[in-house]
Amino acid sequence: MQRFTTLIFNVTLLFACLAAPVLSYAQCPGLAANGDMEIVNMGEDLPAGYYFYFDPAGTGSAAITTTTPDGSATAVEATAGGGAFAGFAQFIGAVTAGTEYTFTADVNATVGQAGLYISWRDGANAEIGTAFSGNTNAGDGFTNLAISSVAPTDATSVQLAINFNNGTVISDNFCFVEAPVVDPEVPGCAGNLAVNGTFNGNTLNYFDYSASSSVFSFNATEGVDGGGSGELSSDPGQGFYGFGQQFINNGDDTPITVGTGYLVRVMAKRTDPSGFANLTIKFKDAGNADVGAAVEIPITTTALEPYELGIISIAGATRVEIGIVAGGGAGVVADNFCLTEGFSQIPQLACMGTNLAADFGFENGTEWFVDADWTCRANNCSGANIRDVADAASGSLAVRIEGQSADPGTDGYNALSLPFTAVAGSIYTVTTALKKLSTEYGQVHIYWDNGMDEIVIASGDVPNDSGWATYTGVATAPAGATAGELVFEMGNTGFFLVDDVCLTEELVLPVTLTSFQGKAMEKFNKLSWTTASEENTEMFLLERSLDGQAVWNVIDEIVAAGNSSAELAYEVQDEAPLRRAFYRLRSVDFDGSEQLSDVIVLERLAGNVFRTFPNPFSGELTVLTTLERDGTYELTDVLGRRVVSGFVPAGEQRIRLMTKTLPRGRYFLRIGDQTVKVIK
Repeated sequence: MQRFTTLIFNVTLLFACLAAPVLSYAQCPGLAANGDMEIVNMGEDLPAGYYFYFDPAGTGSAAITTTTPDGSATAVEATAGGGAFAGFAQFIGAVTAGTEYTFTADVNATVGQAGLYISWRDGANAEIGTAFSGNTNAGDGFTNLAISSVAPTDATSVQLAINFNNGTVISDNFCFVEAPVVDPEVPGCAGNLAVNGTFNGNTLNYFDYSASSSVFSFNATEGVDGGGSGELSSDPGQGFYGFGQQFINNGDDTPITVGTGYLVRVMAKRTDPSGFANLTIKFKDAGNADVGAAVEIPITTTALEPYELGIISIAGATRVEIGIVAGGGAGVVADNFCLTEGFSQIPQLACMGTNLAADFGFENGTEWFVDADWTCRANNCSGANIRDVADAASGSLAVRIEGQSADPGTDGYNALSLPFTAVAGSIYTVTTALKKLSTEYGQVHIYWDNGMDEIVIASGDVPNDSGWATYTGVATAPAGATAGELVFEMGNTGFFLVDDVCLTEELVLPVTLTSFQGKAMEKFNKLSWTTASEENTEMFLLERSLDGQAVWNVIDEIVAAGNSSAELAYEVQDEAPLRRAFYRLRSVDFDGSEQLSDVIVLERLAGNVFRTFPNPFSGELTVLTTLERDGTYELTDVLGRRVVSGFVPAGEQRIRLMTKTLPRGRYFLRIGDQTVKVIK
């Protein structure tokens, strides 16, 4: 008999018949005739309204028994042999197409295994749809099985059966109702679409990918929070196998909206490291054919850990399918399946400068450890512990770092790292998307080659189980540093996911530059700067650009003091000023090495100009303005978030911005349509 491959629908209403592990029929009145098996036709072997079937090639029999789940008078015991399938069944007419029904029964497989089977029939009694529950196995005792299904179009009747192959099965307390069973809530997963995500109602609404249902079973001792769990195991010869659910958006036949995101989550672990095992999510069309490629991530841990995976719906998709697939003898335990609608990726931010981290989004299609730019800083550098995965903040790939204690006999951390050259005194900004699935620490360091370690994004900044978010950290290369190592570190257990890494460098002059300012005069632009000290400095080159990006021209060359520990002042004039010009200062040492200052911009439109000092600033930033009319100012960080803003009257004004509480980094000051970059 074919395995269950039809649609499964979300369960949302309460029905009390699954509240207790063993039911009496009196607790679950419904459409099933004589569901308690207590009324027996005189001279017959079966209760009224029931019949027994089996493959003609096999043998079988069914009769009343007094072995019951609830101490009631009678149940039905059925036996089949000869390798044939069999069923103990009832036929019910007058069902309503499009209505959801729930079928439950108490089943004891004393030999072999058994499950529930629904066969929807049309007016000609032809089968037009089926649904299967999972199985109960010999030794489990009486198990309350349940399954919910929607009567398809043209359905007028239904056959309900306890389905089994070679074996002996005792059945009692059939219940068939129009009210569905509510699934126990998965903790922390409001709006869960997964039916029976906790597996506490046994195999409700799950189907097997495999040809043999023996690979999928339930074990109430393996779950989280004292609940049940689903277990998947097989020998290497079994091939591809797994279990899952399908869903139609909103529980009807309306198409899934293109661009809508779905997030699947499960607590899972490996019980056998053989072969492979993946959490997977994919879309199907109305004919149950795949739409687009499946997205999946590997299940690797030996303890129950949370796994998450998101996917955005595409054209042609009407169903979403979640599951765990495996092969090669892999063993998996899973619990607390969760599927939510509304998952969204975060936009990939552009680097504000030259990115020192190659493969910004890890989209190069190779495992991270094949890429020479990235290295491993922990003991275990393999695809099992640090690897590219499809669970991405944006794009298609991210890197997942697994806690070190997932490896037997080890303890500590795993870390993904990127080495880079550094200049002492220069400022390095890290912007990256992170997600943590662990109560352990997951943090971002910069290790300098002079022995100093700087945490730029602390573990407390990245909350557990909160999804993807973008984080920024800033560090200044200490004296003597010539290189750094950007490190993403994961503690003992769980996962730390990394995507969209941006590392930029803001070079600081070898001289101690205390100010670099410009002012638009009536006929020229005046540029001035002061140094607190100079070391081996030969000259300053004043450079100008139209756009501050591609082309910079030297407009003046000034001889430097060479070596000095006293404050020195320099001033030059741009006698042919542009209407809008960007300026920067290049210092050149006697050994040929060069450093660049920050960039300032001067505007000569309608008399509207402003300048800032000091730059870099610390506890206070002063802005001098000359505006033709009233305006506003706004100070934003590198992510575009406004940190300070206010009103600027027309005329000459001095504005003092209190910046003591701002973190170190780059900022952008905008007045009218003019913007200048400043740094703290």
